[in-house]
Amino acid sequence: MRLFLFAICTLLFGCDSESTINENIAMKQEQISTDILSVVKKYLNENKGWEDDDYTVHIVTDGDELKVFEIMHKSDIDSIKVGGGQSVELHYDVKKNKIVRELGYQ
Repeated sequence: MRLFLFAICTLLFGCDSESTINENIAMKQEQISTDILSVVKKYLNENKGWEDDDYTVHIVTDGDELKVFEIMHKSDIDSIKVGGGQSVELHYDVKKNKIVRELGYQ
């Protein structure tokens, strides 16, 4: 749903979504510890074959035990297709220091 709303916003306001997202990546990633971000990047590389510039990471829930990340694949940024595309939501368990769940968008 977030992806759909983002696409509609982009179409209505004519913003350059890629530059807007790129400007926000550094700010969003500053809120994520480098150790956790490296676990997320490693997971995406090993399980999806994605390189660092294939996606953006946004923190959705910053809990003490569980952190939830929205991973927006670059192919989904300007897409107006129905469905979740390649983007996913990842759940990171703080105690286990690993990704414990991957959910695809519908």
